[in-house]
Amino acid sequence: MTMSEAVPCPSCQRLVAAGADRCVFCGAPMNVSAPGKKTTGKVFPKGLSPEEKAALCKKTLPNLTENMLALFAQNYDDPIQIPNVQTKFLGRLQRGVDPSLIDLTPYGADNQGVSRFHARITFEKGYFKIEDLVSTNGTWLNAERLAPGKLYDLHCTDTILLSNLPLVVCYHEGVLSKTIEFDVKRIPSLVTVRLQILTPYFLETALSKYLAAIVEIYHVCQLSSGKQIEDAYIHSIRCAELAPIMHIQMDAVGEAVELIRKWVMPWRRSHANQPMPKAWSADSRLQPELAKLAQELLQEAAPEVSEEALNPFVERIAVPVFILATSELELT
Repeated sequence: MTMSEAVPCPSCQRLVAAGADRCVFCGAPMNVSAPGKKTTGKVFPKGLSPEEKAALCKKTLPNLTENMLALFAQNYDDPIQIPNVQTKFLGRLQRGVDPSLIDLTPYGADNQGVSRFHARITFEKGYFKIEDLVSTNGTWLNAERLAPGKLYDLHCTDTILLSNLPLVVCYHEGVLSKTIEFDVKRIPSLVTVRLQILTPYFLETALSKYLAAIVEIYHVCQLSSGKQIEDAYIHSIRCAELAPIMHIQMDAVGEAVELIRKWVMPWRRSHANQPMPKAWSADSRLQPELAKLAQELLQEAAPEVSEEALNPFVERIAVPVFILATSELELT
């Protein structure tokens, strides 16, 4: 991609191929409308009083999990419940189905001037944030107009105004999510020509084994340090349109992913030009080196456990470390 073929993303400002529908870095839509004339103030539609909003959220919060967001549209008794939020867009659909978009058409989005991709909601370190995506008619938070592309903190009982559509925010503030979102890149090779295409064969032979290795490292780290093991669920797997990258959202494995980044990824980079065996038993050349790597990883996960006590866990974790170190996939 040459500089003449790239355009800046309206949200993160990084260069993306001209003609792309979404930014491959942040996921924001590229074909957003230009901002209209910015007003200095806005008269909010008559809504709930602070006391009424507090009562509404108090009633709703027991039904919400840790990173679940509820939005109340005006004149609707039931909330819009958005589970497992990492990144979601607020707007309206014209055609098709987009799982990343919360379609507000049933709540009058068309008549209230809401853009197709009006704003983005993200969840980070226990708090939700909102960002206006250069919407045509603007976004307000508690009567303050938002500058496009800038993140603003959301708090329980806040009121968002998407053009003329008011939404009341309810969620458990400050609760850290166990859900992690990470990117996995497919490395070019003779057998990975169509890098961005998922096939059943690829899912079975590459991606499934890669994610299973991450989960096994998570399990062993928890066992070696005496911690409770929780189920590791996959929430979503999304593919970037113009890059061989998969955006993966999972529960529980966050610490394991960070340990893999710290210990396994540097080893991969230092051995990038060396031929790799296809199986752990196929070549004993790398076994001592990778066993040492597995031991160092576990010692960081369970620093209070003696080296001798960790030996059985090192044997169990060696093969998953080998899979992650030699796979055609890698964490970005």
